[in-house]
Amino acid sequence: MVDHGSSDETLEVAQRFIGPRLSVMACRRQGVIAARNAGLAETDADALGFCDPGHIWKPEKLQKHLMQLCQNQQVGVSFAELLDIENTDQPDAAQPKPRRVNMTATYVFRHNPLRHKSGSVIRREVLKALF
Repeated sequence: MVDHGSSDETLEVAQRFIGPRLSVMACRRQGVIAARNAGLAETDADALGFCDPGHIWKPEKLQKHLMQLCQNQQVGVSFAELLDIENTDQPDAAQPKPRRVNMTATYVFRHNPLRHKSGSVIRREVLKALF
């Protein structure tokens, strides 16, 4: 978990959960991309999830994504729609409903179902192949 200068108690709360499956690091506020890069450089995890500032993951979210990736080895990215927690706790109307089958590169390029990275968990090898 990378905290890049949050002004709330994120870092203190996260440090309570440090263990074999979670490490925590703090870095200067240089933006989301810099924080992601810092975290990627420090981890050897097989799957990586992104939860950007202002977003909240439900407690079971990571487990559900990891189950999807484990049960479907051909799947490289698992993602879900986001809820608008500031208004109605309803799916974000600005985010398209993702297709669940036949997700070709063309579909991803045209419809951008990963508009918000906070909704995704990606295999390390897929991420490495992108960069």
